[in-house]
Amino acid sequence: MKYELAIAHRVCAAASKNAAGFPDKFEMVRRNACSLFDELRGIRTRLFIRFDD
Repeated sequence: MKYELAIAHRVCAAASKNAAGFPDKFEMVRRNACSLFDELRGIRTRLFIRFDD
């Protein structure tokens, strides 16, 4: 299967001190990824998310 778009999203927890309005950084990343995934509906996409502690 060929993809139209590939996205690599890397999150480094050490780079930020807080999660700006979210209960924790994992929840912030989860909501961001879900939102992105919803917007990409209908586009053949590979989404890679790396969460560094």
